[in-house]
Amino acid sequence: MAFALTYGSFGDIVETARLAKRSIDILRSGRASYERQKVISALKGMHDDVATLSTFLDLDSPSPNVRYITDQLSTELACCRSLMQQLFAKMNRCNGVMGRILMALSEETELISWRTEISQRRDSLQLLLGILNSILSLEAGERLGRVKSQVLSVGSQVHNVEAQVQNIGAEVRNFRALTVMSLAASHLMVRRVSSVGNKVQQVHQLMHKLSPRDLSEPVFFVMDPLGRTITIQVSYCDGFNDLDRILKAHLHDRPQAGSRYVERGDYSVVSTDGIVLRPFELAGRLRAGIQLEISIIKRRRHRFEPTPQKCPHCDHTNENSQDNGWIHCSIRTCGQKYQITSTERVAEMEEILWSQTSLQGNGTEFFRLIQIEAIYVSMAVFGTAIDLTDHLANHQDSVGILVLGSVSVG
Repeated sequence: MAFALTYGSFGDIVETARLAKRSIDILRSGRASYERQKVISALKGMHDDVATLSTFLDLDSPSPNVRYITDQLSTELACCRSLMQQLFAKMNRCNGVMGRILMALSEETELISWRTEISQRRDSLQLLLGILNSILSLEAGERLGRVKSQVLSVGSQVHNVEAQVQNIGAEVRNFRALTVMSLAASHLMVRRVSSVGNKVQQVHQLMHKLSPRDLSEPVFFVMDPLGRTITIQVSYCDGFNDLDRILKAHLHDRPQAGSRYVERGDYSVVSTDGIVLRPFELAGRLRAGIQLEISIIKRRRHRFEPTPQKCPHCDHTNENSQDNGWIHCSIRTCGQKYQITSTERVAEMEEILWSQTSLQGNGTEFFRLIQIEAIYVSMAVFGTAIDLTDHLANHQDSVGILVLGSVSVG
């Protein structure tokens, strides 16, 4: 019953903590000085302050005073994040040769300015947290007072029931009902306290993962079908199954990025030199710094059905006749010569244009890399779909999958 920070505020907490850690690493990589150490201490304090705010996540309070302070905290968090972004950008510029020369000339003044700005933001955060804790303490005291009054009231009622229990059976039933309600309320309170404890523990675990010692884990990169880079920690991805789960999560509900293809597994993972990596090959490839790409797979199925082997003169069906050759009718009364060819019917397996896909003006999907697979099936000997299924199960050579190529769309 405190307050609920928004998802944006949680993002500010995580980003501010991350930038504080990276700024500390940059300062430690340079020469040691008294002012540098003071700035590092201020950055550590900033990291700890924003981490403290995570303990207030997912709590709620109807108090207008609490809501006002939480709004101020959200604004202050955004200011802290903006300040850390500016300081980190300045530190990055100072890493170059020219930047180090300029930094050496004005380092002490610059460091004092940074420390002052960080201290101001920390003072604002601590002031707001102090006010918030005071308000929450007052509200807790008021709630305890109300609970005490209710307990005293219930106790008085219990005494009255005990005095009348020998004569009035109805009062006894009322007392039992009241007891059941109290137990149910206690059970509900225990469940809520347990739920809050679990959520606080999850937040602490998340912040522990974002602590300074864990912010520089090795990563690799996967480029999605639109050319955007997905950064993945190596420790979270041991093979194809982990990579498939991560890619589906990143591309979920993004049809313009080919989410429907990835959801049903119609994609390949391609190395930078254009080699399609099979699932069992990925485990040995996933290491820090590598770059991979997603190739979308589009499929077509072609079915060839021969024209009836009938003589055009007498309509007699000539068995064992061959396509694209001259045939003599086997009926003696006819004996005419004719030629037949096969007709092709193409059944699209993939909708090249789809209503849920983000299209350009000419109705074209734009993916960086695609593969087109064509499946050719001869339908000359199959009467039904069941016949075809049985045949495919026993004769794998009846179906050929032709990879027409990979097309890169820049």
